[in-house]
Amino acid sequence: MLVNIVYSASSVMRSAKARTSGCSGIKMDNELLLNFFSAPPPTSQELETYHWPFGDVHTLFRHFNEAFFDNCLRDVIVQWSNKLTRSAGLCKYRGTRTEEHSPIVIILSAPLLQYRSQHDLLDVLVHEMIHAYLFRLKIFERVHHGPIWHAQAHRINQATGLTIRAYHNYYREVRYLARQRALKRIPVIDLSDSVIDLTND
Repeated sequence: MLVNIVYSASSVMRSAKARTSGCSGIKMDNELLLNFFSAPPPTSQELETYHWPFGDVHTLFRHFNEAFFDNCLRDVIVQWSNKLTRSAGLCKYRGTRTEEHSPIVIILSAPLLQYRSQHDLLDVLVHEMIHAYLFRLKIFERVHHGPIWHAQAHRINQATGLTIRAYHNYYREVRYLARQRALKRIPVIDLSDSVIDLTND
C-alpha cells in the first residue's frame, strides 16, 4: 500500500486545481499501478520484467495519467518523432496562459529511446507528463524545472521507484546521432511521427 506523499508547494497546487475544471485532486488508487509499484520500490531489473511493446506508450500514459495526474491529461497528444534527436522528449504548450483549454503535445524521440530500457522510457514519458500537468493547471514557473516540477517528480519517484530527473543523460546517443546526421544515415525503427491521440476516448 502506498502512503500519501506530502510534498512542497501544495498550496499552489490546490489553488491551481480549484480554478481548473476536471482536475479535482491527485488519485493514488489505480489497482494495476499499486500492484505493479508495490513497496519496496522495484529495481531497474524488476521494471524490465514487464514487457510492453516499445511503441505502446498509450497504455503507459493512461495508467500514469489516472494514478498520478487525476486524469487531467486526457486531451494531451503523445507522438513519436524521428526528427527529435537533441532531446529524449519535449512537451509543447500551444496556446496562451489565459486560454481555457490550450492544446498540449508530448513528443518522444524514437532515435534516442529505441535502444533504451523500459525504465528509461518511463522516466522520459512521466517527465514530460509532469510538464503537461503543470501546463494544464496553468502553473508557469520562472525556470523550466522549478520547485513545483521537482515536487511532482519527487512524489512520483517516491511512489514508483522511477528516477525522474530534470535532465535526461543521453549525451552519447545525441553525439552518435549528430555524427549519423552528418553522414546522412540515421537508423531508426518505424515509429516516425505516429500520433497517439487520447482525445477521442
